[in-house]
Amino acid sequence: MQVIVRLDGETPTAPALSSLERQLRGDGAFRGMEIRPLLGPPEPGAMNGTADALLLAVSAASGGLGVSIVQALAGWLRTRRHSFTIKVSHGERTLELTVEAARDPAKVMEVARQLAEMLEPPAP
Repeated sequence: MQVIVRLDGETPTAPALSSLERQLRGDGAFRGMEIRPLLGPPEPGAMNGTADALLLAVSAASGGLGVSIVQALAGWLRTRRHSFTIKVSHGERTLELTVEAARDPAKVMEVARQLAEMLEPPAP
């Protein structure tokens, strides 16, 4: 199962994405999860693209995983000096979490609930 995390903001996102990746790797809730940057298309004249998203690859889904992901993202957002929007995608569905929403526990839990639903395996 794959979850894609993208950042949108007014400042360059590559350093912020690197910061987010370090925080997720340091969080025990993500031990054993593959976390890697996804490269975007290269700029004109460049040989390689820069990271424009993170891929979180997990072996099994659970409601607890969705909550852990959203809580970690909200915690990271609350430490930012610049405004970012985090877009979390799984398949065709995407959720957004803004700095303002990250400061509201009820909104964080609503996004966590929505992500948990997105990650639920389809009914047989």
